Amino acid sequence: MAVDMNIKELLVIGDSNLLIHQVQGEWSTKNIKILPYLHCVRELCKKLTKIEFNHVPRIQNEFANAFTTISSMIQHPDKNFIDPIKVEIKDQHTYCFHVNKEPDGKPWYHDIKKFLTTQEYPENATNGQQRALRRMASDFNKRVKPRQFTPGQLVLKKIFPNQEEAKGKFAPNWQCLYMVHRALSGGALILE
Repeated sequence: MAVDMNIKELLVIGDSNLLIHQVQGEWSTKNIKILPYLHCVRELCKKLTKIEFNHVPRIQNEFANAFTTISSMIQHPDKNFIDPIKVEIKDQHTYCFHVNKEPDGKPWYHDIKKFLTTQEYPENATNGQQRALRRMASDFNKRVKPRQFTPGQLVLKKIFPNQEEAKGKFAPNWQCLYMVHRALSGGALILE
């Protein structure tokens, strides 16, 4: 179009840094489908006295969508029109439209934990929800890998704030490295 209008100086703004460098000859292309287009563009560049390529990322190019909308409304020589596509943008996320219940104050994993301990489904659970609970329960311990400790290994004992305070000689008094004195069956350890 620029050659037909006898334009000699041209500024090309593109959002593909790869294509701009390929047209300028700085980078080569391995895609054989693009080669004919590159040769055509390079031949057109020879017909212009000055051509400059600028890379503008798609996010920063405010006019790109405006130009595509305008070009889609231009009447073509064969009198066919291309109707613009109306795009609606919602202000809220989709999950907000499907929430019908008020929160019950329980954590999100309450039903899963209850099913793991009692094997009881929640009230009014559909077949799909029951199947999902069974799948989650069967996958619950699959990725947990038990560790075997041997005497002489060092372990770190952590006292969590939610543990009840133990009294007497078995009360934990410091968080530090302990040495495994003896490993019992069932994963119990005697620490030094």
